[in-house]
Amino acid sequence: MSGATDRMTTTLPDSARPPIDDPRLNFVEDAEQFAREHRDDAPFRYLKSFTGCGEDELAQLMAKIYCDSRPERPGREENLTASFIKLVLHPLNFLLTKRVLWRKQSMVDFDFEAIDQNHFEFWFRRIYERLPGSKRMSPSHGPSPAGWPEVEHLTSTIAPSILLKLFAAPMWALSLWRLSRRSGQNILAAYRRALSLYAVFDGHFRRYPCRHFVTSSDEQNHPSRYLAFKQSCRGRLVVLQNGERLYHPAFAFGMVDDYLAFGSYTEKLCRALKVRAARVEPVGALNLDRHFKRLEELRRSQEPVRYDILLIDQGLWPLSDLGEKIGTSFETVFRNLTALVEKHPELRAAFQLRPYGANTEVRDHVVGRARALFSPAIEILSNEGRGESYESIARSRLVLCFNSTIGYEAFFVGRGKKTLFVNCAGDPCQILSLDPRFQLYDETASYANFERAVLAALALELDVPPEVARERHIPPDGKIDQRIADFLFALSPCS
Repeated sequence: MSGATDRMTTTLPDSARPPIDDPRLNFVEDAEQFAREHRDDAPFRYLKSFTGCGEDELAQLMAKIYCDSRPERPGREENLTASFIKLVLHPLNFLLTKRVLWRKQSMVDFDFEAIDQNHFEFWFRRIYERLPGSKRMSPSHGPSPAGWPEVEHLTSTIAPSILLKLFAAPMWALSLWRLSRRSGQNILAAYRRALSLYAVFDGHFRRYPCRHFVTSSDEQNHPSRYLAFKQSCRGRLVVLQNGERLYHPAFAFGMVDDYLAFGSYTEKLCRALKVRAARVEPVGALNLDRHFKRLEELRRSQEPVRYDILLIDQGLWPLSDLGEKIGTSFETVFRNLTALVEKHPELRAAFQLRPYGANTEVRDHVVGRARALFSPAIEILSNEGRGESYESIARSRLVLCFNSTIGYEAFFVGRGKKTLFVNCAGDPCQILSLDPRFQLYDETASYANFERAVLAALALELDVPPEVARERHIPPDGKIDQRIADFLFALSPCS
């Protein structure tokens, strides 16, 4: 497969930056300029002392703070007044909510971060069992699973010395508030988050020391986590990519030792976003690989096509973490899809829900809006989290989504499968494909452009996944667990 090409080859740009002339894409240069201009300001000299970092590391941390304050960051926006109050009360909050008195535990060779037991079983169990030496599972939230050694969650602990330092942080609230007003970005909130991340990871690594820390939390790869790790542990901070990453401020200026990535594109992206990683090792996507056997069965059975178009659910505003502009733009896509099916009744379309589990409020909100905006001809498909999305893709010709990881995974589900990434929010930082055949970027959200792009994608014939997908992902082969375990084994004292 690696030597084959799609029938209509498009040469991809050498840079991971989208080839669009938009000043919002200048955030890397703007962040570096911010660090140069403000590194001698009192709040950032305090930040250097608080984290114990060097000047070069401070510049990286300040650039991350700048990017984290950008309006494109995911999550709900926090107003400056709330941010000011939160920083003033920050030390008191940590005093009341964190464990200050604790006993240092024995060092282990590997510490795995997992959200909970289900997350651990899905992501790490097979890898964990293949590794020699001493190991620990640290929950991100909540208690340790029953039957496991008790480890308090990652944000539970703070060192007394760091808590004392934190009581000086409110002194900088006013100057950071003024800086935020001048810049038009909430530097104040991003600064507080940087302090918090350093404090809790410093507390965890002091209390639960390890040689190597393994996590799938790669959404930010925040320098605060890396600095805390390096000051208490002498091994490697190993990060597994868990979702599609793009030229976006949220992913810029991270720090890790080893980044186990979906494919070669991630290394290009890390260079463009100034992410510091000693190694970027393409190993493939665990999520897709977990369903490898089932997908092989579907390919062999030559599952008949049921849908021409499969739209992937990514939530809706206001119960969405993608922000109001993006969340509301999805409803425009719903309307355009309905109009397309009404104009072209020969096209069969479906809407694939994501697995909501017990979160029935969000699921009911999405289903309710979908039923209100879709025509009866568009089927709404349930999802219990057992691979239903992949099975639906196997039965479809074309996948539509905004920025879902499953968009690129779809190319590998079966021969000729295609994805069109649809961005009607006008956010250039949410462009997924640098190959224009697979990306609709249209802030006007016009039906005409939507129809033209979808029909062109449906007409496109692919013998193999296109270059843009092969850059993003190593094709699934059922062996990604073993590749990750082999990488980690080489770090173990038994290697």
